[in-house]
Amino acid sequence: GLSSDALQAQAKALQNITTYDDDAVIGMQSLLTTFTQIKGAIFTEAVPAIVDLSAKMGTDLKGSAIQVGKALNDPIKGVSALQRVGVSFTESQKKLIKTLVETNDIAGAQKIILGELNTEFGGSAEAMGKAGLGPITMMQNKLNDVKEEIGGLVAKIVIGLMPTIEKMVKGLGMAVQWIKEHQKTVSSLAVSIGTLVIGMRVAIPVMEGFGIAT
Repeated sequence: GLSSDALQAQAKALQNITTYDDDAVIGMQSLLTTFTQIKGAIFTEAVPAIVDLSAKMGTDLKGSAIQVGKALNDPIKGVSALQRVGVSFTESQKKLIKTLVETNDIAGAQKIILGELNTEFGGSAEAMGKAGLGPITMMQNKLNDVKEEIGGLVAKIVIGLMPTIEKMVKGLGMAVQWIKEHQKTVSSLAVSIGTLVIGMRVAIPVMEGFGIAT
């Protein structure tokens, strides 16, 4: 239920406030799309929750995406799985999640899970971006984006010049083949040119001197 542009915009926004670059976030989003019960607003909320969980627990984004994705895809089983990795749920929360799933309110159960993740880990990734070497990492990510944009421009130019480049390569290939077939002629020509160059080196100063004298 989300466009590619919306996902990329979210990834870029997270890169601007965390140490995770947009490519890593997009990779995580792609993995999250494989869980068919996660849609729309729930998907949008799940992405920063995964980033915060990774920052706090020191895990990679894809691993966290699988943990949270499984939990949101099957909330009843997911609660137990998240508890094993350190997320706490009260008995009343677990009962409510079960009731919501049984009444086919999957989104309601997912919101409770996301709410708890936000309570425990919300803001962790942004805080990590402000601490220690976080600002340097964020700057490196931005520089990498600039490099990618420059690379994209260069690629477009090269693609546009491909017909011309192909003609040049073909021409060079023909020239090399001609040289192979006329090595003696080329050798004689090289000697003649070399002699001419030496002669010009002698003649030019004499001509310059003559010009000054005149």
